[in-house]
Amino acid sequence: MTRIKSTVLLTLLTICTALHAQKINTVKLDSIVASKIAGLSPGLAVGIVHNGAVIYTKYAGYANLEHKIPVNEESRFNIASNAKQFTALCVLTLALEGKLSLEDDLRKFLPEFYPKVPSKIKIKHLINHSSGIRDYSNLMSMQGRPWWSRVGLDNKDALDLLKKQDRLNFEPGSRHSYSNSNYTLLTAVVEKASGTSFVAYADEVLKSLGMEASTFTENYMAVIPNKTLPYSDWGDGVWQQYPSVVSLHGDGFLFTTLNDQLAWEQLIQTVDEENDLYELIKASQLKVSNAVVDSYGYGLELSKTYKGYQILEHAGGTGSYSAQFIRIPKENISVVVMSNNGSVWSLGLTQEMLDEVLNLQSITNEPFAARPKVLATRPKVSDLIGSYILEGSTVIEITETDGNLYRHIEGRDPVQLIPVEGNLYQYESSAALKLAFVKNEDGAYNFVLYHPEIVTRLAVRLSDAPLTMDYFEAFNGTYSSTELNVQLHLKYTGDNTFSIVRNEDETDRFDATLLAKDFLQSGNFNAKPTYDSYGRVKSLLLEDYRNKNIEFARMDMASFSNSQPTSDGGRITVGTTTESYGKGKGDVFLSKTNAAGNEEWVRTYGGKGYERGSSVTLTPDGGYLAVGSTSSFGKGNYDMYVIKTNAKGKLLWQQSFGAFYNDYGYTVEVIENGYLIKGVKQECSSNELDRDCREYVWFLEIDLEGKEVDQRLVEEINPSIQDW
Repeated sequence: MTRIKSTVLLTLLTICTALHAQKINTVKLDSIVASKIAGLSPGLAVGIVHNGAVIYTKYAGYANLEHKIPVNEESRFNIASNAKQFTALCVLTLALEGKLSLEDDLRKFLPEFYPKVPSKIKIKHLINHSSGIRDYSNLMSMQGRPWWSRVGLDNKDALDLLKKQDRLNFEPGSRHSYSNSNYTLLTAVVEKASGTSFVAYADEVLKSLGMEASTFTENYMAVIPNKTLPYSDWGDGVWQQYPSVVSLHGDGFLFTTLNDQLAWEQLIQTVDEENDLYELIKASQLKVSNAVVDSYGYGLELSKTYKGYQILEHAGGTGSYSAQFIRIPKENISVVVMSNNGSVWSLGLTQEMLDEVLNLQSITNEPFAARPKVLATRPKVSDLIGSYILEGSTVIEITETDGNLYRHIEGRDPVQLIPVEGNLYQYESSAALKLAFVKNEDGAYNFVLYHPEIVTRLAVRLSDAPLTMDYFEAFNGTYSSTELNVQLHLKYTGDNTFSIVRNEDETDRFDATLLAKDFLQSGNFNAKPTYDSYGRVKSLLLEDYRNKNIEFARMDMASFSNSQPTSDGGRITVGTTTESYGKGKGDVFLSKTNAAGNEEWVRTYGGKGYERGSSVTLTPDGGYLAVGSTSSFGKGNYDMYVIKTNAKGKLLWQQSFGAFYNDYGYTVEVIENGYLIKGVKQECSSNELDRDCREYVWFLEIDLEGKEVDQRLVEEINPSIQDW
């Protein structure tokens, strides 16, 4: 491994005196730090490096409240995700040594991962969070056991969960989505490529940077000299230690001192071509080569600005630990903040320090897109009313009162939307915050949020389709995920709400609300249903802001819809009689009830054999059409059976459809000039007992008089889908 030259180490030790320090108002900076810490409180450490010189350091508060140990230059903080830059350095070092290539597929080193994913998942995709790999910490929350609550949780546990994932969030390399799993996987790659443990290899890299007091942890019970303890008051003013019981590393959990972090910033600012580490350090501050994603690099946010300056930065937060650094290459200045105080906003403090040192108060932020480049005509207000989902999480209601539009978010005050020009509106509460309504491919409107200091965000319109009781009840059942080893049991409880029990544990119960057709939301995730060829819910696809399309397959397929509401508030129900009731060994029956649930009439249909009723629908003439199967009529053992009645259940006509083998009707819906019936058709190789038979989803179209118009086989199915 390359090592820093001794002359460079000496330079770093003496550089503060060798360079003329930036003139700063230390009294003002001290007062900013002091405003964050009061009395016996957990503390923080702040440092500023300019032109290679440490021009300011400050320690405040306590590393240990119980023993009243103040924060000082030896105090070690957990810098959480800010550690990712050093994990990336380990990978870069191995690349420069020729032990791996950033173009290598992850499976070159870890072949047991993602065997069903055909696309290359390159090392560089992990580095810049473009792999599409799901975030293990959010997956654990979906399992009902958050990562931070799992005593002894380590990298192996996280990797074992990732091994069970069959799919990715998106095509590798196509876009950016932050996932801690990327850097956990990188630790395993480093171990394979280096032949030693990640922590041991990282210690070598850190020492080569002159960071002797920095190390990743492997065991949460390990003694770390001068370790600061994390505290939060949870809003009640009473400090409590935040427990840390996990042994993760690589995506975070680097314990380090302010001196080490400032030495790293000095090295970045001063490294020259004479230094053995020049190539490594310069590359680490740039975007990943030949990558589509350029907003994130080697553990660095690359695309952000602050008050007119392009910056490099990263935030870290684990429990009550937080950390932040911002580098402004143009000014050759860096600010570093580390804290064990859950009430300190490290980013805000970092920005305040920059404002003071560079006198940035009067400089206007370099804007993101403040409005769309091209405006469209103003939509009708009535076309904009509805529910929208912002970036897959926040539900926003757009309403109208007296011709004015309002934005509603649960728990917040409504805000009027003021027309600006064309399809552009602005918030009454903030002229800088604007939204533009744009048509989607379905002809409905989505909207895009614009603000000069925030990247644009998309809110997608939710369906306005009416929701019936049948639709709600169609979700009832048990769903299972092999990727998470979790079962969810859904039960509709009324008022658009489902009660969900996880893993048959009644103490692990939570609610979810069906906000719109095909959109179920709980506090932990969103879920979208998928349907089989008959329109039944066959699975739920769960997602949160870091994970997509986690399939929970239905374990108990719902029976076909056998009941429909009628125009008078009652219901029409189809079913099958027993042998003791009707003409044959089992007949189809129709039962009509009124709004009070009292039966008005019941009719049976069939012959001397077996009949079965599956579904019923209201017809355009006010009558009913029922479908099922029959062994009394037709050409085969069982044929599709279709019954047409008037409003009183009087039989108008009946038809059978099918061939020699078993054919069934399951669902029916009204289409233009007729009906679409979905069922199963069986086809066999011969009439012998050992014949090979296959079953297919069968779509049959008939006209209003029951005459066949068209039929087609849609797909081969497993016989279990019949749900007999």
